[in-house]
Amino acid sequence: MLVGYARVSTQDQNLDLQRDALTRAGCERLFEEKKSGKAGTKRPAFEAALAFLRPEDVALIATLAAIEAGPKAGPAMRAHRSAMRRQGEAAAALGGSEALEAVLHQVAEADAARAERRLALVREAWTGLPGGAA
Repeated sequence: MLVGYARVSTQDQNLDLQRDALTRAGCERLFEEKKSGKAGTKRPAFEAALAFLRPEDVALIATLAAIEAGPKAGPAMRAHRSAMRRQGEAAAALGGSEALEAVLHQVAEADAARAERRLALVREAWTGLPGGAA
């Protein structure tokens, strides 16, 4: 099962684009929240998504926009890259390079205008995984 997590930083922001991208990517279960991305902020929906996951599930987290707009270094960036790395490791364990390539394809199709940069971020996080840096 594909599991999606969408987050925006403020109550004024809209989750529709992330929700639509996750649905198009085939996510059967979505978790959403409007919470700050500051380090130390509690994220109940994110914790619920992690608790919901079973070993055979694949998590597709829509945080790439936050990475693009956020700081290029520091704890938040390390946390995002670490999360992407763990997701890649889980997908590789379940389906090897074919699973990783499928996820990369979904990232590219979700937002064609940003695909090149987003794929570079994911591939960087997945360096050394089978099919991750291809």
